[in-house]
Amino acid sequence: MFIRAKLGGLHLPSSFLLAVVLVGGGFAKEPPAEVRAVIAKANAALVDDDRDEAARLLEPVALRSPEAALLYARAGGRSEAQAVVEDDPAALFLAGCLGTSRTERDAHFRRVVEIAPKEVWGPLGRAVAALEADAVADAIPLFERAMAIAPREPAVLAGLATSLTLVPSRRGEAVTLVERLLEIAPESIYTESAFDAVLPVVSRYDVARLADVYVRRNPNGRRWVACVTYQARNQVNHDEVEGAQAVVTAWARLATMRGERHARDRGAFFREFILPTAVAAGGPTLDGLGDRALSGGEDSPEILLALANAFAVTPDDTRARRLLDRALDGADKRRGAPNELTDDIRFTLASVRERTGDAPGAATLYDAIRPDGPAAKRAALSAGTAWLRAGEHARSARAFARAVAIEPTRETADVLAIAAKSAGLPESEARCLVWEALDAAARPTSDFALRTLDGQPASLSALRGRVVLVTFWFPSCAPCRAEFPYLEALRAKHEASGFTVLAIDITREDAAAKRAISELKVAFPSLTGEEHVVEAVKAAYKVKTAPTSVLVDREGRAMYREERFTGEPGIALLERRIELLLAGRP
Repeated sequence: MFIRAKLGGLHLPSSFLLAVVLVGGGFAKEPPAEVRAVIAKANAALVDDDRDEAARLLEPVALRSPEAALLYARAGGRSEAQAVVEDDPAALFLAGCLGTSRTERDAHFRRVVEIAPKEVWGPLGRAVAALEADAVADAIPLFERAMAIAPREPAVLAGLATSLTLVPSRRGEAVTLVERLLEIAPESIYTESAFDAVLPVVSRYDVARLADVYVRRNPNGRRWVACVTYQARNQVNHDEVEGAQAVVTAWARLATMRGERHARDRGAFFREFILPTAVAAGGPTLDGLGDRALSGGEDSPEILLALANAFAVTPDDTRARRLLDRALDGADKRRGAPNELTDDIRFTLASVRERTGDAPGAATLYDAIRPDGPAAKRAALSAGTAWLRAGEHARSARAFARAVAIEPTRETADVLAIAAKSAGLPESEARCLVWEALDAAARPTSDFALRTLDGQPASLSALRGRVVLVTFWFPSCAPCRAEFPYLEALRAKHEASGFTVLAIDITREDAAAKRAISELKVAFPSLTGEEHVVEAVKAAYKVKTAPTSVLVDREGRAMYREERFTGEPGIALLERRIELLLAGRP
């Protein structure tokens, strides 16, 4: 159920969606503290649209309170939980608010009135329905009647505050109601919803008032990071010196937020506000942030990297190196490392080391960057240069050979030729180094048994000895269709040398695929098969988007992977890679 309060095009979600934490008294007997804690975590999971996590959290306590039972049932839990709800007016009211249809909601609200006709739920339910129908003039008196019955109930206060935001002359009352909510029920999701509804439509003075109360009363709230940053921004605007000190204070407070819910907020606010303000202030302010991070006050690799970059520009290479060492240590411990983050940290740390005269240390870090990551070519070229400065000519040639393997261009070929000459290596030996790099980067492929659109069997293993481009597409994919004429031109030019293109239609739209192949005038086959077979091939090749292409060498190994070639330059690079693989080992 949604209340669509239109504030300059902004649609506000209902204060009553998903909420079951009734902090500060109200509908029913409060559940035990351990149940309330679980309910709070489950609410956060549902706000993030993670029903599985909410159900997992609630299962042990689902039958210990009506609120937990309702939330568990809504998260997809077992039917016994719904049975607990049926005779509890508080849970029934929430069920009505959560109903997916008007009929379902009305049925729940009628049952509530039958069970407890003199209680708050009757007028409150009618008020929600009126607000949903944009009948604000009808909703406000109903919320006020409900407040006369239950003046401290968070749902009532939040509903009335949300309604009053739609009446410009009464927005001051809405601010007062939200302040009261923050005092009596700071952690209720009703309070969060009312807070979000009021902020866009009130004055800066009122926003500052509410932010101050929020920071003081709700340190675990979803908007706590934003409010702390807002306070610091106000101080910077008011007094530059005091504001610079406030930045360090704000960061000290933000650094206490360790939950996953706040990780993205903290990183974004640090990069977009805290760090730029500190850099502008310079001197002690930036130093204060660095000292706090180095003393253990920060362990986010992303934030440590951003802070190190600021010191690298200053330049304060000593602090930058220490911050980057901490960032790399933290990033390496994460699941899935190495990844793009570890590559970025290594590249920045290598740059700092190189600038401070540690060419071998820099080259070693450049060499450790993944050969299939976005920074691979740049890292290989930088490693070659650093090894050259260190007087390690053979290692320099090996690094430049890796650059050729990644992107066989005129630029990379020329620097390899110069490095090989400096190392006293003949051209054939330089080509061997390129193939060593290709072998190191090669990945195994999975064979498949599909068929062409005219029913002929097709497999990757049948093409062993040829260089094959396997491209995943579907007939209505505009980028796929745009690539096909270029791929056909490459097929026609290099087929006699041993090059083949196979297109796999991931949607199995055979009729549409035939039309597209005919319209685009391509001679390479589009493959199809049973749904489970095509899905298995997609999974084996980790295809998440189309077009995705994998270039396979004569030995059946995956050598290059691209998600959409970037126009003619991308196709030109693809051709150079095809030519490199067709040329074969020296």
